[in-house]
Order: sequence, then C-alpha cells, then structure tokens
Amino acid sequence: MVEVPTSSSIASVNPAEPSRLFSWPRDTTAAERQTLVAGGLGWMLDAMDVMLYSLVLAFLMREFAMDTRTAGFLNSLTLLASAIGGLLFGWVADRIGRTRALMASIGLYSVASAACGFGWVVMTGPKDWRRSGSR
Repeated sequence: MVEVPTSSSIASVNPAEPSRLFSWPRDTTAAERQTLVAGGLGWMLDAMDVMLYSLVLAFLMREFAMDTRTAGFLNSLTLLASAIGGLLFGWVADRIGRTRALMASIGLYSVASAACGFGWVVMTGPKDWRRSGSR
C-alpha cells in the first residue's frame, strides 16, 4: 500500500525563513558542489550550439537567401538530431559505460567541429580555394 505524505511529514522550506532556504550550499559536500558545477557547465555547452544558431540566424538568412520556413526547419533539425544523439549515446552508455560513451561523444563532437572549419571549401568549391592562394 502506498502511503500518501501529509504536510506535516514533508520537510518544507518556509520562504519567510531565508536562512534555511539558502543553507543548502553549506549542507552539501565538496563532491556534490563539483557535480552541480560540472552538470551546469555541461548543460550550458550542450545548449550553446542552438543558442549560437539563434544569434546568427538573421545573418544566415541574408547570406544564404533563406526564408523563415527554411531557417525554422534547420533549427528543428538541430533539436531532432540532439534528441537522436541523446538516445543513441544513452544506449551506447548502457552497453560500454558512461565514461567511454562520454569520451566517444566528445570525440565525435570534436571531429565534427573540426570539419566545420572546412565548410567554406564546400561553399566556394576547390577551384576558388586554389585560386585564392590561401592554403
């Protein structure tokens, strides 16, 4: 039988008592604080690519003559790929462990980020690259 908690059995935080509300940093261990910071930084970096796309969206629309429908579709593809990657690497983590899956994920992200550096060659073509004299 499931016991339903009552208001007297739940340790609640009284907003009128700020000392208890803000005492959780003192009540946590150093490892717990480090875990919170690492999780926050990971979440920040995970959301950074979507935020950067939103920041440069107006420039991209002008530069590539995109309409708002195409720009929205590309943003949706970004979020869909993020969900698929999360499911895929969650499955991989179940098979080989979280540490190895995280290392594989970071490795794949690094290779894809490095490949973005060569993206201008795709847009301009190899002839323009050779003609410009920059290598």
